[in-house]
Amino acid sequence: MLGISENATQDEIKSAYRRLARENHPDVNPNNPEAEEKFKEIGEAYATLSDPDKRRQYDQKPEENFSFGGFNSFFRTEMPNSPVVIQVEMTMDELLRETKKNISYQRVFNCSSCKGEQCPECRGSGVKITTQKFDNFHFYSQQSSCQRCFGRGEIRDQNCHQCHGKGKYLQNDSIEVVIPVGSALKALIIEGMGSRESQNQPPGPLILEIMPKISEQFAFAGNYNLLYNYDIDPVRAMLGGEISVPTPEGDMININLKPGVQHGHAEEIKGYGLPISVQDRGSIYVKFNYVAPNKLSDQQKASLQQYLDLSENKNKREGKQL
Repeated sequence: MLGISENATQDEIKSAYRRLARENHPDVNPNNPEAEEKFKEIGEAYATLSDPDKRRQYDQKPEENFSFGGFNSFFRTEMPNSPVVIQVEMTMDELLRETKKNISYQRVFNCSSCKGEQCPECRGSGVKITTQKFDNFHFYSQQSSCQRCFGRGEIRDQNCHQCHGKGKYLQNDSIEVVIPVGSALKALIIEGMGSRESQNQPPGPLILEIMPKISEQFAFAGNYNLLYNYDIDPVRAMLGGEISVPTPEGDMININLKPGVQHGHAEEIKGYGLPISVQDRGSIYVKFNYVAPNKLSDQQKASLQQYLDLSENKNKREGKQL
């Protein structure tokens, strides 16, 4: 938080304490309990760090000697290295069994060919803090990324053949992974195979998002289930009967509909969805959408008119209305 190391000098500690104390002073942050608590923690931290004996005790056993919450944040801590996220498409045949895949990707590394020098503008913190004084008791501080080093805290050699002064470079990499059955729509995390922008932190993870490669006619319905929209003639929906539905593998299966299928109804076909395990799969939900024909022959019109007349007469007898 201060932009200082654990080997900071007393002058650096004092300067950092004064800056933080100004930023979190209760007068600068009225009605802000969080800032007030932080102000107290900063004071406790400074009392320890400015006392040689107390600081020596903390350096030996920090977890046993001091318990105030803001102490560890008094030193600058680096963010963990970034993950690399890759989407891996897999066919249904691959998803139905344990599959080995060679994954090629790029990850970021901190350049070791050139050694950066501490940025003179921000003194290695990567941030620039501007403080304005309102009066003898009130200050206003604004923090922004250092424009000299672009927030890196160091200046790199522009002639470096590896990073060209950026301090980081892309490296091509590959890894063979075993993807177990049941990984569809999940993320596999492989620790230590992501980027490493900071040498002081272990590499981030490689995250593989497993995406089923299926026909666009299917939609994902959650919990290893798939949704298939079926356009059905209203007459067929009323009469029921056998219809054919595709599977994700490209085959066709026949199902028997009961008479009177309603518009929007979803019929479940178990065991044809995404693989859950070697022996278990999710379901396909067939959603029925009424689609009336635009053109009818004279015979079709006559048949439908006869059906309509019979329905209306029946409803009149029973006192119902369509």
